[in-house]
This record gives sequence, C-alpha cells and structure tokens, in this order.
Amino acid sequence: MNNIFEKSKKIFSEGLNYLVNEDFDNAEKKFLESYELTPDRTSIFSNLVQIYIKLEKINKLNDFLKKNYKFEETFDYKIGLGFLNFFKKKYQTSLNICEGLTPNNSKQKVQTINLKIKNLDDLNKFDEVITLYKEILSIEKDNHINYYNFGTFYYKIGKPKEALTYLYKAFEIKENFHGLKWNISLCELKLGNYKKGFFFYDSRWKNKNQNKKYQSIKELKDLKEVSNSKVLFWGDGDGGYGDNMLFSRFLNCLPKKNKNITFSTYNGLKKLFKNLEKDINIISSKEVKEKDYDFQLPLCDIPKLLKLQNFKEVPYSKLIIKYDETEKNLNISKNKLNIGLAWCGNPNYPTDKYRSIPLKKFSKIIKFKNFKFFKLQTLLKPEEANEFKSFNSIEDLGQKNFYDLSKCLTELDIIVSVDTSIIHLCGMLNIKAYLLLNYNNHWPWFFNDKKTFWYPSINIIKQKKFNDWSYVFEKLEEELTILYNNKFKP
Repeated sequence: MNNIFEKSKKIFSEGLNYLVNEDFDNAEKKFLESYELTPDRTSIFSNLVQIYIKLEKINKLNDFLKKNYKFEETFDYKIGLGFLNFFKKKYQTSLNICEGLTPNNSKQKVQTINLKIKNLDDLNKFDEVITLYKEILSIEKDNHINYYNFGTFYYKIGKPKEALTYLYKAFEIKENFHGLKWNISLCELKLGNYKKGFFFYDSRWKNKNQNKKYQSIKELKDLKEVSNSKVLFWGDGDGGYGDNMLFSRFLNCLPKKNKNITFSTYNGLKKLFKNLEKDINIISSKEVKEKDYDFQLPLCDIPKLLKLQNFKEVPYSKLIIKYDETEKNLNISKNKLNIGLAWCGNPNYPTDKYRSIPLKKFSKIIKFKNFKFFKLQTLLKPEEANEFKSFNSIEDLGQKNFYDLSKCLTELDIIVSVDTSIIHLCGMLNIKAYLLLNYNNHWPWFFNDKKTFWYPSINIIKQKKFNDWSYVFEKLEEELTILYNNKFKP
C-alpha cells in the first residue's frame, strides 16, 4: 500500500512540474496516472478539475465530476460544477452555485468572483462586472493577471482609455506577460495613437497559434535596407483578407526606386492585388522561394518602420481595375434599388458575435418591395440556411472570387456590410457602401460613427449602445429609402 502511495505521489509531483510550466496536456496525463493509483486523494481531483476549467474541456469536466461525486462537498467540485453550467450557458444556475460557495482562502475567493464575472459579462451586466473586478483588486493588489483581465474587459466593451489604466498597471508588475503588449497596442491604436500603437503591434506574434513565416530570410529592420535589396513583404498568415486589404496601402509608402519588392498574399487576393502597384511583384504563398530574398517582413509590421507621426499621414490610394464595361454580370433590377449585402464574417474571429448580425434582423428590409438584395459573403451559417432560402429573391454571389466580385460591386447601387473583408474591398475600389458597425468595434474604425479616413466611399452606421442594433436598422432603412427616392423619384 505504501509503495502505491509513494508511486502516486511521485507521479503527482511530475504533474505539478508540468503544471507550473503550463504544459497542461502532460500535467493532465500525470494526474490521471496518479488518480488511478490513489483515486481518493483530494489534491489530484482538485488539480484535474482546475485543468479542465482552464482548458474549457466541457465533456471531460462533466464526466469527471459525475465519476467523483464523493468530493461533492469540496470547493473544487462545486466550482467545477459552476464552470460547467457557465460553459453550457446556464448562467443563473452557475451564479446560484457561486452564491452557495464558501471559499477557504483568497485564491478560491478570487476564482469564485471570476466565475461570477464570466456569467454577468455574458449577460451584459457590465456595471456589476466592474464592481466585482474592483473587489478582486482589493483582495490581490499585486497580481498582474487581475489588472490584465480588467483591462481587456474594458477594451472588449469599447472603452480603451479605461482599459489602458489597468493594462499599464499590469505592465508595471510584469512586462513579459502573454497577450499584454498586444492588448496595449490595440487600445493605443483605437485611441488614434499611431506611434504608441504600432510600437507593440509586432507582439501579436507572441500570441498562441500565431507564428511568423519565412524565418530563413533575414527580417527587415530598417527601410533604408530596401533600396538595393530583394525584399519579400507577406500578408498570407498575417491577419485575414480584410487586414491585407487595409494594410496594403502601406506598400505605397515604400521607397520607389526599388524594383525588387515582392508582396505575397492569399491566393484569393492575388488577382485583385495585381492592380495594386506596377513596380511590386504580386505572388501567392505557394510561389515563395525563400532563397530568392535578402529580407522579409510581415505586411502589418510596415507601419512601425515608417516615419509617420499620426494616422492623418497614412495615404489613401484607390485600387484601379480596368473592366470590360460592356460585360454585365448581374441580373440587375431596373425598378428597384440593387443592394449588396454581407451580414456576417468568419465565426472564428474573437469578437465575431459582436460584429456580425443575425440574418433574421434583416428580414424587414429584405422584404421591402423596392429593394433587391445580392448576397456577397461566402459563408452561410448552417443555422441560417433555411432562413436564407426563404428569402428567394436574394441572388447569391458568395462563390465568386474577390476579383470577379469586385466587378459585380460596380453594377450595384449600394453595398451594406458588417466589418468584414467586403467593406475593405468596397473601400479599396472607392465604391459607396454602408458599414454597419458594432459599438465595441475593431481599432481601425476608432470612434468614428459617420466617416472613416481609411476609405472616402464608406459611410458608417454605428450602434449607439453595446450589442444593440436597433438604431442601426432604423438609420439603414432611412438611408436606403433616400437612395431609392433619389434614383427613381424626380
């Protein structure tokens, strides 16, 4: 018996070492080995529950709690149950469990409050969330994670100035903390601080699942080195399609003398970007031969190397594409307003639930007899498929590549889009569009609610309240009606 206990203890200790180094997968394996030998040890149970909470492994947490009902009176069992209900979006049940918890120390008290915060955050009860964050800071004043969490919460709800107060406090305590500099960068950029914002922008590469490509090529550190060198700027793998479109303007700020500049982008954008700048070679990632270049730099790192002082100095250059004007691609209505529509973006985008709009919210406008709609986005969420089919008047252009789609956009009267690549495409082409913008918008739109310096042709209709689209649709209906009347009524 003692031998089994000692063996379990040794394996458990190995698990703790993995846990300290945040190697959660190996920590879990060791704890499970230890658990099989001594299943009644509370410490093993507690650590496994905390790992499943940390990694949000809902099924494992659910099964493990069911299997270990003998620990039902412990804090970790109850907090595990609270998180399980939160993961299942049973917010009130989770909050009720929190109220019944009796933390034994400050660590447990903070975890309980953090669980309350998660529930109230999802319920949009932000005033209560703020109160609870302040309570945490009164318990643990020197923990950088608490300041970081409070700061990122403020940024998420559209308050970057308040966010920076807490993010810089976290920075004072611990500079090299995962995600900290990146969030500081986003806040500074949202506030329009060009130099401060881009100073930390390259810290995005230190985030999880974000790896630099082409590391066999020396990284460009000074634009003076561009003049007589073969340089690869790459956007494939640095942000999405919209980021590539937005940041492509910075290629026009590079020294004009060099004819050996190459821009590697996503294959879906290659043909579109062929019209970008005659002296820049446009290729896709599949065509990159690393031995051919002296230097490389991610596209979104160009602004940091430029000697610009503020965003007003960032140039706008219309992307000019010569189309065959006699060629028509769409079944345009002659007595209706022809409207391109993109209501959602990539669901894997971190804040997509705020920027994308459920299709059902467009139901009233889509049914207007004076409007004809064309679907521009590729994606159609499975849960919206039947609803989309019910709007049988909508023409689907979602399978067209960006170049072919750009030709279609020129035939439409107006484009309506949320913050996704479609709006950037319209902006690059100087095509009139309405950007339907969430209150806690992505940084490039700053606090603008009507126009944006990035794209002269874009008009913004922005939420007045967090996650409330009511004003946006009232204004959109009004604007589209005006456009219809201007087109058809003298």
